[in-house]
Amino acid sequence: MITVIIKRIAQLWSLFSILFLSLMLFGHLFGDEGFNFTSVQEIIWFCFFPLGVYLGMIISFKWQGIGGLITVLSIVMFHLLSRTHFNYWIDGVSFPGFLNIIYWSLIFFQRPLPNTLKKE
Repeated sequence: MITVIIKRIAQLWSLFSILFLSLMLFGHLFGDEGFNFTSVQEIIWFCFFPLGVYLGMIISFKWQGIGGLITVLSIVMFHLLSRTHFNYWIDGVSFPGFLNIIYWSLIFFQRPLPNTLKKE
């Protein structure tokens, strides 16, 4: 039962995060300030956040473990490369990745192991 709750919260939060990121991206694309990068470093940061997080959350609707891993690794790499610390908005948007990994690990370890050592 708890796994279903975690999955639904992760999916709902992912949906809101995807909508929020889409709103922010379209705002920058069509806004007055334009969508330009001042360095290669900013392009690399952009690949991890928001693109990596965005892609990870979309994948997590089908494959929770892989999508969650992409999301979490993207946000960790973004923080390591940009040398930023905890940010409520950035980390809050990517939090469904952690929930997807928790859900996947609970499901994975609840599976019965195959009985390959059974003697006949």
